[in-house]
Amino acid sequence: MARPSKYQTHVAPRLEEIKDWVRNGATDKEVAERLGISETSFYDYKNEFSEFSESIKKGKDYVDAEVENALLKRALGYNFNETTQELKDGKLVVTKVVRKHIVGDVGAQAFWLKNRRPDKWRDKPADSQSGDNGNDSGQPIFEFVFKDMTMKDENEN
Repeated sequence: MARPSKYQTHVAPRLEEIKDWVRNGATDKEVAERLGISETSFYDYKNEFSEFSESIKKGKDYVDAEVENALLKRALGYNFNETTQELKDGKLVVTKVVRKHIVGDVGAQAFWLKNRRPDKWRDKPADSQSGDNGNDSGQPIFEFVFKDMTMKDENEN
């Protein structure tokens, strides 16, 4: 006779808790450890019990959306208020509020575009691999344009 599954006793009663763990960054291995089950059982249960799989998916989807929003915010730049407080007469008092701007981060922009628009923003466009990019040098087009721009700067001096 097969040993009874731990799913009903160790997993099913904790689906909301599992979703929270995943939302807070727990890996599949960490979830299995917290539940007192093996990784093999974890993956078996994910395949067998849709409510378990869905709970994990919802937790991961939530945190993935948070990261996507943070990446987009960093790529575009953002404004925020910086508040300075000082202790006066035993109380924290706001002494200054300054509106600041964080400029968009080029690395975040490149990452976003390479992943969202790979047809236009991959590292090596298909045209540059064949050498047919209109510059007849075999160099990727961005190197050709950059070199052309620096030559113009040198000629202006």
